Amino acid sequence: MAKKNRNSIVTASFHYLVKSIPDDRNPDERVETGFTEQEFQRVVRRISDTTPLNDNDDAVIASIKLGRDLPFLYHEESEPGLHFGDFEGAYYGQRYRNNRLGEIDAESLNLRRFHYLVTRLRDGRILVGTSYHGQHGDYDGLNSCFSHILDGNYRVASKTLKSVSTEIGDGQPISLKLTVRKNSDRPERRPLFGSSGEFAIKNTDFGDDFEEKVVEAANRIRGSAQQKKRIIADIVNQGELIEVDENEIIGCSAVIRQDGRTRTVYFLGENNFSTKFYLGVAMDAVGMVDRERVRSEMIRVMRENIMPLL
Repeated sequence: MAKKNRNSIVTASFHYLVKSIPDDRNPDERVETGFTEQEFQRVVRRISDTTPLNDNDDAVIASIKLGRDLPFLYHEESEPGLHFGDFEGAYYGQRYRNNRLGEIDAESLNLRRFHYLVTRLRDGRILVGTSYHGQHGDYDGLNSCFSHILDGNYRVASKTLKSVSTEIGDGQPISLKLTVRKNSDRPERRPLFGSSGEFAIKNTDFGDDFEEKVVEAANRIRGSAQQKKRIIADIVNQGELIEVDENEIIGCSAVIRQDGRTRTVYFLGENNFSTKFYLGVAMDAVGMVDRERVRSEMIRVMRENIMPLL
């Protein structure tokens, strides 16, 4: 994959939507709950209506720019409750020049076709997958449109889904960086930097099985933030340099070496970008992809990589 032209790679990211409402017991906290089947059907009714939008109408253009609507071009219910289709992401706000068409006004809509996969999980979360073609995608537009459709006496929150093991891939972990906030009432084998700070654990400090332990932890990273913290604490406490409590961990990342370069993979905190999963689909000469292949690949990724994270 590393040798492929980034502009020709087709990938998919996955997210889920939940209701976020204030916690009556703690006004500073919020509670997340799922959507009802009736609420989900609002989304289904919109994506299944593939009537072309009049994108020459100022009101339609304004609705798209405000994130209230998008052109939906194709829809199918691939399996009961699992919806797949095409939509167009909108780009605007920057003037540029096309060698054939001349100058393109900043306020005009430039539309690109992408694919989506949508379903409602048993707990009411709405799982949303969307394709990226090269560097281009528009989950933000899809999320904004669905949030408008689902609007109620709550806030619609979008959560990204990350697969740490997928992001590590064939790379070699060489260090872990932890951001912690120390509990003042806990004795430590090694003091941290006051009440909070960062420190790195290198493979040379940890031992011969450092890489194996990091990869093992990456394969287990899933669930809530607290579950992730527990897994990270497990691996850190296997070393001899420091002991941390799971509740002290704020963020965690690993430095990975691959093909002579290093990159950072985030286990927790700091980076909220979702994982881009490679789809075994090729673009044609004009940058289009085979819809059936994309559908098959997105469903495969959902089953093999996404469902175990939920």
